[in-house]
This record gives sequence, structure tokens and C-alpha cells, in this order.
Amino acid sequence: MGVVLTSLPALAALEDRVAADFEPLDGYVVMKEGDEFIIDLDAGHGLQQGDIFAVAGPGKEIIHPVTKKVLGKLESVKGVLKVTRINNGYSFARVLDGADEIRRADPIRRNTLLPAVFWDYSGNGEPLFLKLQGKLPQLKWVEYHQAQKQRPPEPKATTATESALVFVLTDDRLEVRDPEFILMRQYPTGAAVSQPTTTPSTPAPAVAVTPDTQKGAAPAATAPVVTPEFNTVQTIATMPNTSLMADFLTVNGNLWMASTSGSTIEIFNFDQELVPVATARPGVQARVLTLSWWVPKTAKQPHLAASVWAGNGVSSLIYRMEGSRLIVAAQEIPRILGTFDLDGDGMPETLLGQNYDGEEFFGVHIRRLELSGDTVRSAALDLKLPRRFTVVGSLIADLTGDGNLECAFIRNRNLYIFSGDARQFKSGKNMGGSISFLTYDAYPGSEINPKTATAAFEVSPLAVDIDGDGKKELLAVGSERSVIGSLGISPGLNKTWVGVLRYKDGRFTSGKLGEEFELALQGLTIHQRQLLLVATEPGDFMDRHREASYILRYAVAP
Repeated sequence: MGVVLTSLPALAALEDRVAADFEPLDGYVVMKEGDEFIIDLDAGHGLQQGDIFAVAGPGKEIIHPVTKKVLGKLESVKGVLKVTRINNGYSFARVLDGADEIRRADPIRRNTLLPAVFWDYSGNGEPLFLKLQGKLPQLKWVEYHQAQKQRPPEPKATTATESALVFVLTDDRLEVRDPEFILMRQYPTGAAVSQPTTTPSTPAPAVAVTPDTQKGAAPAATAPVVTPEFNTVQTIATMPNTSLMADFLTVNGNLWMASTSGSTIEIFNFDQELVPVATARPGVQARVLTLSWWVPKTAKQPHLAASVWAGNGVSSLIYRMEGSRLIVAAQEIPRILGTFDLDGDGMPETLLGQNYDGEEFFGVHIRRLELSGDTVRSAALDLKLPRRFTVVGSLIADLTGDGNLECAFIRNRNLYIFSGDARQFKSGKNMGGSISFLTYDAYPGSEINPKTATAAFEVSPLAVDIDGDGKKELLAVGSERSVIGSLGISPGLNKTWVGVLRYKDGRFTSGKLGEEFELALQGLTIHQRQLLLVATEPGDFMDRHREASYILRYAVAP
């Protein structure tokens, strides 16, 4: 049965999303560098890794037949580039066609002047073709019936796809592939496009933040009851790259995940499978240490705060999600960033910035930050925080049920819980255990007092009612380290687990949830009666190369 494209709202939603994802962008070739070319665009322009550009050359003049006036010129295509790396102020692109013709100062056009081929394997896709043709007139569309005659029995690269964007419509999805026939975007078809979804073929919808947006756990008023009776863990997805840190955000029931390998930031939609949405690279020499979703009360889109190590200090960034793109909203912020849900509505609306201290890494000065345009402003923080509080690996929530906020944070392998200045709980040195850690020169350039220090960037705990008694428990990563791990020169993890803290009879008691792992746990959330974990093979002392990363699931027992 072919896909039915009779829903006008659904069809409009699909064509608008495709048009937004493939909007034009103009720039110039700066210079040749090895086998690649440098172009004058970066993430701030909306550039993404994998974007395809036509290199424009002079074409025929358009001359009026009566007045003989030159009305303009038809641009030709003398080369095709594919973006490989994105830096601040410029990016690198690999040549797909026309290497000998491309020169310095040549204009480049994203998603423009290129052939566009539409292969309809559903048999009912001509209305969608006509809509896309109208929405993306800058592409050179091959006529619908001609494209179907050239269509192979199964989608694959052919001579017709050379230098072209290929739109492949099947019964359940629309794929867009680049001139190398590599998948760029996927979209659901039929009525499914009228509502955002996270099926395996769904890119990110243009998100409007609503009150049911969640970071990690759902708000208590709407969350499903989750009990601590979990089945054996299942591996439900393998991530395309190593994850050193991951954070989750639920929007209108759909789960988003931000993950970093240290050099690249990736955004996914996730249901039962991962769907890549967007990527960004903060810079060649920058190292991403931690990620945190942020939903400002005045914003229409989710933001992502990234703490980055560049040179000899912290230089953090804030990205804004626009459709399926990560746009730099602010950068070069000299603070370590973390986000928090202080009003308990499930939205991480508060952004805190902590100063970098060479001796301790996490300084003692913490401020609330606000974003105005592309400027970050400091504001007063109406909350008393413990002196050793860290904005990374921390949580601010009502954990005792008295209506007041407690601060929980992991520092130096201890989990602390404070109510104001009063410490309510301190664990043994068996909490945390992240493989996102940094060994750095505490006093760069100092010959008198050289010192090497190490800082760990822990996964933030969750506050969620897992036993249905109306009170929130705290879930946090715990671990056992080897001697090498205890020295701080390697993760050295022997085993990890999810720890549970409950407040009862005036005190916190701790336990473990589920089984233990020989994997590093780099992210966790509760979603649809499931505990989801991001788990990464930790490597060893001599081999810093990280192996595969997985998403694990504990399904709640019936």
C-alpha cells in the first residue's frame, strides 16, 4: 500500500520542515588547504557538518531582446564541496567535483544550483514533489516522470545522482541523500508529520517549549509511576560515536539527547532507535567537557550549554536549537556552565556559571546567567549554595518533601546533600566515576610553582519518584575504582551502578538500583517507565581510545 498524502496539514508540515532544513546559504572560498578548501562560514551562520555547496562560476548573460540591456547572468556550477570540519570563523570542505576549477574568492551556494532528483517508490508522491519544487526553487529539479524512468529498482547511487541531492520517497519516509548517496535527513510521511514524533526516520521538529518539557525525570504531577522493580538490563541502541557526556530533554513526550565525544556535539531524537538531528564542533583545539540542556522561560527553542576547555582555560558556549540545526547563541563565556530546574515544573530554566580556578578547577563564585541576544549577562542568585558546590554533576530540588530546595552534588567521589548551610548527607568515596575528566596545568607558564591537576565532570543526579509514594528519590551514578583510577590519571573503573537515596524518618539512606556494570555511565534519565543509561567502554590506562557507547534500558516490571 502506497503512502497517502491527502492530509494537507501533514503535507505542509513535511514540506516546511524540508525547506527549513535545506535553506540556502552563501559564502566564499577563502583558500586551498591540502586536499580541502577553507570557506568563510561557521556554526554561527547555521553551517553543519555534511552541508553541500555548489561552487558558482560565470554563466551566460541574460540580454533583453528589444532593449539589449543585460538583465543578469545565469550562474553555472564549476565544483561541489562538502563540509567536513567547522571552526570559529571558518570551516573546511572536501571537493566532490571540480577540484581543478575551484579558486580563491569563488562564491559558494548551499543547497542551490545543484540537481535535485525525486525517486517515488510509493507511487503517490507527485503532489509532494510539486510542493518541494515550489519550496526549494533554487535547486535544479529533474522533471518528475523523467526521474521515475531513471529510478533503479532499489535506491542506490547512479550516474543520475552525481552532484545531485536525491529525495527518496518510500511508504513510510522521505530520505534526502547527498551526491555521495550518504543519508542527510529523514522524515516520516503521511499523517505522522502533523505531530512531532521520534520514530527512526524523524529529524528534530521545530520545538516550542511547553510546560511538559522535562530534563531527565518528568514533573511529579504528570510523571508515570516508576517502581524500583526493574527487569534485566537491555542494550537497545549503539551510538555512532563515543559518548563522554550525555544529557536528556523531553519535549511534548519526545526524548532528545545531546552527546559529546569531546570534539563533536551531536543531537539525537530517540524512541527505540537513535535519529541524528544536528552536529556542531566548537573548534579544532577545543575539548567539550560537559553538556546541559537549558530552557529559558522566554525562549521558544531549547538551548544547550557546553563547557569547553580551550587553550589554558574555560571558554563555554550556548547553542540554540532551530529546527534541525544548532546555532551558536553566545560563545567565549569564561565560566563553567550548568542548568537547573528551580521551580519544579520539569524545565531546566536556570543557567548558573561558575568561575574557573586553576587550583581547584571549580571556583567559589557562582552567578545566575541570562542570555540577551548574543550577550550573556550576570544576574543575582537568590539561593544560598554550599561553598564547595559545583554546577556540574549537581542537582537542586526538594528531596525531603518540606517544600524547600536541597543541593546535591558530586565532588571528589563524594555525594553531598545540603539544606542551606547544613549538610544532610555525605557518601563514601564511591559516587561518580565519569570518564569525562581533564588533566591540566594549574599554573601555565610558571617555572616556580608548576602543578598538574585533574578535574572530573560528573553526570548530574536525577530527582524522581520511583516508588510512587509521592516523594522524590535521588538517582546518581556510583562506581568502584582501581588504584590507578584513585590516582586521578585514568578513570580506572572496575564497576559502576545507579545509586538510590531516599529521605525517611529525618535522614537519607542509600542503596543500589538494578545490577552493576563494567561500563562507564555517562548519562541517565527516566522516560516512559524506563530507566535509560548511556554507557561507554572506559578503555584502560595505556589506551585512552574510547570504544563503543550504548544506550541501556531497564524496563519497569509489570
